[in-house]
Amino acid sequence: NRDLYSLPETASFTHVFFKTEKTGNAALQRAKNELKTLRAGQVPFEDAGKYGERFLYQLNYSNVSREVVASHFGDDFAESLFALNTGEWSGPLQSKHGWHLVLVSKHNAARLQALADIADRVREDALAEKRRELAQGALDSMLSQYNVVDETGSAP
Repeated sequence: NRDLYSLPETASFTHVFFKTEKTGNAALQRAKNELKTLRAGQVPFEDAGKYGERFLYQLNYSNVSREVVASHFGDDFAESLFALNTGEWSGPLQSKHGWHLVLVSKHNAARLQALADIADRVREDALAEKRRELAQGALDSMLSQYNVVDETGSAP
């Protein structure tokens, strides 16, 4: 059951947010202009908060899975984010909230955990499975001793 104990792909990143207006594409244009500034100034990770607008969730994300990214930004954004190179400002990427310029600092590939790190959990899961099997066997044994009939007296 290796899949039960694998760690998902994760990323660490910061972003600069531009809220989409109801009409027009001013936010997209602002994001494109700001991207030039971020790249030219080689703005570091820790200075991202000095640019753009306040975002509904977090500014910085550390070792988050695709699932977490999708829950905050949407599936398309998550898909794009995990394809970005590390160490360079990228974008604009569209989310369900607006436009984002993204600086990915780290990608971690999906991986299996070392057995030594999860041995207790594996042991507990194996014991729980054995208990379920024994309980189901006992229930099946008890049920095999009975005949079920409907009101007319015939077996269903």
